[in-house]
Amino acid sequence: MKNAFRTSLLAGLVAASGFAQDAAKPPISFKIQEITTFADWRAYAGGKSFGWGFELGYDFSTPGDVAGIAVYAGYVRSIGDLRKEIYQTPTGSFAPIGTGFNLMGWRLGGDIRFETPIKGLTPYIGLGLVYWKGERMGDSPIFGPKGPILESNAKFAGRVGVEYQITKSWGVSADYNYSEWRANSRDTNMNGSKEASLKISGYNPMNPSWMAISASYRFNWGK
Repeated sequence: MKNAFRTSLLAGLVAASGFAQDAAKPPISFKIQEITTFADWRAYAGGKSFGWGFELGYDFSTPGDVAGIAVYAGYVRSIGDLRKEIYQTPTGSFAPIGTGFNLMGWRLGGDIRFETPIKGLTPYIGLGLVYWKGERMGDSPIFGPKGPILESNAKFAGRVGVEYQITKSWGVSADYNYSEWRANSRDTNMNGSKEASLKISGYNPMNPSWMAISASYRFNWGK
């Protein structure tokens, strides 16, 4: 799936690269994203690096602006592999984690977009909030029954990236993202009490970072 997405994206870029237009771009955009996770998020997902997302944006900038403002709302998600690392259970014995972890985030934020001498090329930098929600995919002798992870709340996030507008409507972009999530090294175990200082790679703490490769379409709403 990951390779197919990249192949389709590259084919579209090659096919349309000669048709970039100077006309004003429609302000509303929709992006489909391939997510490559790093560091904490990749460890959290049991070494699995692939995720996906989508994004809806509105660009307030106009042709000739040195810097313009855009806002966006979106969603990212990953599905983890089974984690087999051995840790001490609440009863004092040792067992594998025994479950995979899903992670999903609803996003809201804004970007500053910069004009460049290269037609269609727009760097951007942004700040936002992500409402993260994680879950155990199965029962775990370390954490107990499958279900949600305690911390499901909004955290700050930042990103930096670049977009290339192939035509007035079609474009591609890439951005690096970093967010907070779980700074607390505690979680509820199977007995309903708190596990103190249970530091597990990619679980406690957990600050997601990822690269998003996007294919986007711009359109005039109602036109």
